[in-house]
Amino acid sequence: MFTTTQLNPDPVASSAAPAKVAPLSPERFALQFTMGQSLHDKLRYAQALLSHQLPSGDVAQVLERALDAHISRLEQRKFAATARPRKGGRARARAGGTSRRR
Repeated sequence: MFTTTQLNPDPVASSAAPAKVAPLSPERFALQFTMGQSLHDKLRYAQALLSHQLPSGDVAQVLERALDAHISRLEQRKFAATARPRKGGRARARAGGTSRRR
């Protein structure tokens, strides 16, 4: 589990109280935090975009989908993951298509 310091390494920069995560049951947690207007607007916009898939607009489901999408992009960037990996483990050919012997 992450500590507040790991999630927000510079607590002085934020004027809001740190987020509180409390276990409710073995697989359920309560999350309480203060958000600014910009984040609130983004959350409402995401709820509107997902309204056909999540008619209830459940915040937990909206956040889970947003994190899933963001984590996928971060993994691709960090680990050079791709949906279509290159065939074989060969090195790329030289520019110009010719190999050189020395």
